[in-house]
Amino acid sequence: EPYRRQRQMCIRDSFMEKMKKVVDALKCIYIEGYIRYALCATIMFEVDSDNLNKAYELFMKNDKGESPIEWSIRKVLRTRLVEAEYAVDINNVYTVSRGMFQRPEMLPIDALILEQDINTVMGADINSLSYLQKSFFVEAAKKIEESSDEYLEFFNR
Repeated sequence: EPYRRQRQMCIRDSFMEKMKKVVDALKCIYIEGYIRYALCATIMFEVDSDNLNKAYELFMKNDKGESPIEWSIRKVLRTRLVEAEYAVDINNVYTVSRGMFQRPEMLPIDALILEQDINTVMGADINSLSYLQKSFFVEAAKKIEESSDEYLEFFNR
């Protein structure tokens, strides 16, 4: 477990370094200022059919014995990032779905898919976005990592 956590932190730090390079490159070509930030991740969980149906029952509180071959549930939570006199509202969007997933040169598999989209609300103050840029991406990466672990734990019940 400690090795896994250390490896995840190295991957996150490496990702953050690359993200900073991308943001710096965008600053060179787009000088108007940003109107929104977003960090997204999609994670596929290979799960057998019985557990896919069990996940549906847990999420949907299904007691009718339904076993749909595709379904989706989405939640959006609003949080606020504040530092000094700057603040931005953040949407934390999580979508869990069951569907077919196609990998290159392999047969499709039935899977649970977790899509995470952490983004600033449209219309945020440009000065706040500029000041909070690094904090936003650090916090968004942390939220994605934490929620990925929580959903993985939930799926493994």
